[in-house]
Amino acid sequence: MAEPEQTPLSPKEPAADNKVKLDPDELYPPVKVRGTTFRILTRGLQITTKGSCFKRGTQSLLPWDGLHKCDLQFGCFSGTLILQPRTGEPHILSGRIAMLREVANVIYQQMNMGHCGKIEPEIVRKLGKSPKVTILGNGLVVKKKIGCCSGVAAFVPWGSVVFAEVAQGWCSGAITLKTMIHQDDVAPPDKKGAQPVAPAADSKTNADASTKALAVPDPTHHEGPQFVSVTIPGKKEALQEVFGLIVKLMCSQSEDAEVEDAPKIPKTTMTKAGIKVKTRSKEQFLPWRSISSVEWSKPAIGSATLMLTDRIGDEMGLRGCGLDEYNAFKALYARLGGEDDSGGHQAIVRKNCRIAWDGVSVPHKSLCSYKYSFYPWSEIDACEMEVTCFGGSLVLVTETGERFVVCTSRFSQRTLFEAMEKIRYMKYHGAASPDTTTARFFAGEKDTPNVCVLTDVSLRIAAKTGRYSHIVCYLDLQQVRGIGHTRAGGSCCKHTYLLVYVNRLMGAAVNIDNILAKDSSLRKPEADERVLMVKLRKGDDAKSIAQDIMTRSMARKQSESSRFN
Repeated sequence: MAEPEQTPLSPKEPAADNKVKLDPDELYPPVKVRGTTFRILTRGLQITTKGSCFKRGTQSLLPWDGLHKCDLQFGCFSGTLILQPRTGEPHILSGRIAMLREVANVIYQQMNMGHCGKIEPEIVRKLGKSPKVTILGNGLVVKKKIGCCSGVAAFVPWGSVVFAEVAQGWCSGAITLKTMIHQDDVAPPDKKGAQPVAPAADSKTNADASTKALAVPDPTHHEGPQFVSVTIPGKKEALQEVFGLIVKLMCSQSEDAEVEDAPKIPKTTMTKAGIKVKTRSKEQFLPWRSISSVEWSKPAIGSATLMLTDRIGDEMGLRGCGLDEYNAFKALYARLGGEDDSGGHQAIVRKNCRIAWDGVSVPHKSLCSYKYSFYPWSEIDACEMEVTCFGGSLVLVTETGERFVVCTSRFSQRTLFEAMEKIRYMKYHGAASPDTTTARFFAGEKDTPNVCVLTDVSLRIAAKTGRYSHIVCYLDLQQVRGIGHTRAGGSCCKHTYLLVYVNRLMGAAVNIDNILAKDSSLRKPEADERVLMVKLRKGDDAKSIAQDIMTRSMARKQSESSRFN
């Protein structure tokens, strides 16, 4: 007898035995747990607490973008669904394991931006029952066993899978999937955990204890993170079909057809979805969205190598790639990544760095070798310019914290501002200009060096370093992990500070955070590089500015995510 097809529930179709009539905005019937009602809506998770004689009931909405992770801790018959938002304490749902799995399936689809591919049950069935992973149309469910019949399951959307490989032996083999999910996300969840919202205030600073925040940094982000790698063993005949299905699910809406004008590199096939490398015993697939940097090296002895670095820092080398193939690969990568729009602007060269519409090329010379490093604009998330009395320097920072100088000047500021304008236009195509109608100014007068500017794609933060010098940082809104605001200072004169949270690698690479901390009444925790403290003016509305930044940051992340799906 054939095994019934197992697919996740549709968001609009609850279980057949559930007779509850749903509202048009509901995805699943309301779930009541200990005086709290959870409603799963299209716009987010609505949480309503029941009031009492001494306490008023509350109602809040957790948008899907604000949900950090969803873990299912299960036993033999019952379980616990733990929803961890990006700020505040987790929400706990307890009940029958069958009901919790249905709720988790609906939430999984919302966490994956609504993208759900079509799975083929007859192919998945060839693997048998895997105790560690379940393949769904919208992602993977990674399981970790804790006891005899209990464990924890974490959801990994296909957008977080950065690399796939199938290795085959004589009779069997295994599929390896590398993800951007941290190891902490598949550990037993802490029900008590609530992450700190902002740096702790020192008693000597007389900081106001009532610090308000809209979001906080990613609590699992730290230097040297360990990422989840999923291994799926199986028979040789079945693995190749399952690997092809996984590649289709990773590609989402991208086409798997070969690119006609792709450069010719041995053992390599380039499609509109990614790069396939096939050898005698294994096959690898790297999507275009997973590539963070490209390097080309030519040693004195041996063949040239094109080295691709993915978003978790692993490398894949393509041997036998010449300089012409490297240039053609850069153009192809920029075009398939949505950067193919030169807008008639010619490339410029500053300090041997080539700044063009597709990205920045940085050369590295040595005695016996020559190497190029290419960074597309999607990987460059900060631009920092230090201006002195006569000159200054211009530095670009990648999302992994790599920092390189593109322009320096001792006696002329004109070249610095020219390079800065070129970089802003080529990366944002004019959307970062302060002349746009949606630009918002705060923390200074308009058209002054120290003013902060918020646009739909970037945040300009400035700080004074001397009498005739200052530093300016343009930060991509994708890197904003959270926003808060607080008041600090003496008993007579307090100032309002805007707290901009970024990831630790980015915060360690830029210098403006240390400059801002010196001009602040707040104490910055040691080794904490994740917060930029901006001093606001008296007439600035801190709450409105923080809300505006978070709204534009969410829209920016959604826009960039849709480019690769």
